Amino acid sequence: MGVLPPEKPKEYAIGPQAAGTASRRGVAKERHELLCFFWRQGGPAILSLVVLGKTERDNSKNRVMDVDWNGWPFERVAILFASLGFLLVFVQVTLFHYRQNFRHWAQWVPVIALPVLAVTGLLLTAFNSSTVRTVFALLCWADVLGGLYGFYLHLRGVGQRVDGYRLQNFLVGPPVILPLTISALSSLALLAVYWSGGL
Repeated sequence: MGVLPPEKPKEYAIGPQAAGTASRRGVAKERHELLCFFWRQGGPAILSLVVLGKTERDNSKNRVMDVDWNGWPFERVAILFASLGFLLVFVQVTLFHYRQNFRHWAQWVPVIALPVLAVTGLLLTAFNSSTVRTVFALLCWADVLGGLYGFYLHLRGVGQRVDGYRLQNFLVGPPVILPLTISALSSLALLAVYWSGGL
């Protein structure tokens, strides 16, 4: 019996589908290596920037909310100006409503609210506390609405006089613009609070 010759290794032909799969694997591997390279080069730096940015934002918020005023920025001056304005308007409103013997319950509202708002604003001017800032902002919002309601009442009071809305009645009747002055001062104070970044 003779010795059989060794078999030749079978040659497998690579068809179009197999070639395409190998090509896609090669591209995916190259992309993976490229991403790994860029991450090794810049990943830690990017991560550090993100962490530092978040820390800086937190620190900035804490500085605004908890740290006292730094000098006299415009926001602090505006709050002081509005608070002094509340005191002046309080005196004038009290005189007008006292002259009318406080015939309507709403006449007591600015007489009580304005000095409270003025004292709160002066406290905020002296101490940049987050609690005082929040209370002051809420009182300002209430006074904005209260001033608009007072404007409605004064305008209606002028119309209830003899001859209605004539110039003479605007001169001797309830001061129509005075309640709007309260709303304007409260709006100024609110803008100063929001510009300072406290809310």
